[in-house]
Amino acid sequence: MSFTRRQALAALAAPLLAQKAPTKIKDVQTMTLKGPRTYLLVKVLADDGAFGIGEAYGTPGVGVKEQILSLKPWLVGKDPLEIDALFSNPPIRCSSPGVPGRTQARARFSSRP
Repeated sequence: MSFTRRQALAALAAPLLAQKAPTKIKDVQTMTLKGPRTYLLVKVLADDGAFGIGEAYGTPGVGVKEQILSLKPWLVGKDPLEIDALFSNPPIRCSSPGVPGRTQARARFSSRP
């Protein structure tokens, strides 16, 4: 019986991954950068110290920060690695590409302390 390197590493890591408690979102923070264009950075912090940073924008840009922060109570306590569930089932519609007046928010949750 032969294994690929990926299969061997997955088999070795399985017991370690099974022991780890699920990560939960602890906080959502925003930072506004003003210049020729206004940028809103969003930082999602987890209880284990991991974090993800992304950009939020909207058309018009008014109220984007408030919309992101309105998601905070819904996000806190959720698993940040369940990206599909978080992106597909928000409590409010927060992503409609090409539709004026909607906010876009996407981030990668991959940074480690």
